[in-house]
Amino acid sequence: MAKSSPTIETNYFDKVFRKFVANGDGKISITELGSATPEHELKDVMSDIDTDREGFIDLEEFIEFQRHGCNASDGAAVNKELREAFDLYDLNKNGKISADELHSVLKMLGVKCSLKECQKMMSK
Repeated sequence: MAKSSPTIETNYFDKVFRKFVANGDGKISITELGSATPEHELKDVMSDIDTDREGFIDLEEFIEFQRHGCNASDGAAVNKELREAFDLYDLNKNGKISADELHSVLKMLGVKCSLKECQKMMSK
């Protein structure tokens, strides 16, 4: 996979990626991934993202997955991926993402964004 030039998007993905890498080795292990993924989905998520099958997710694999998501041509698989992404933000599991939930998740990911900015995003 060719390295792309740094962009705002790449810098954002790098920041999010670093939140998962607890031990600082530059790779996400299945244990580290488990901190943000339900246990019953870990192996599926890992196999989707770890394209070189080395047992770790490196930054390039993480960025590729974030940019392109599910590679399946199957609509059900795409819907499942979208549902999982939605569920990460729907903290109270009421089927809606509030500005408070968006703010909490972005804060957890290390993204600097005020509640007022999240409210503005949600209104758009």
